[in-house]
Amino acid sequence: MHVRGFTKDPSSRIKYRGTYAGIVEKIPYLKSLGINCIELMPVFAFDEFEYCRENDSGVRLNYWGYSTLCFFAPKAGYILDCLRAYP
Repeated sequence: MHVRGFTKDPSSRIKYRGTYAGIVEKIPYLKSLGINCIELMPVFAFDEFEYCRENDSGVRLNYWGYSTLCFFAPKAGYILDCLRAYP
């Protein structure tokens, strides 16, 4: 599951969209579907601008994050709201 992709849209109806905290908020929903395990991707720090390109619909970033900078270093953009959610 893509952390940002699963929770970023307003239809997710959660407070911390696009973050690890957003995934935590969705656990009851996942359990109600009978899901008892998920695999998160990507979770390591990556450069969103590494494969950046522009086309007619705008700038396209490295959304999936397959080019990691630091293995085992969580993506900071997914953590920021978590710090506010769980002080």
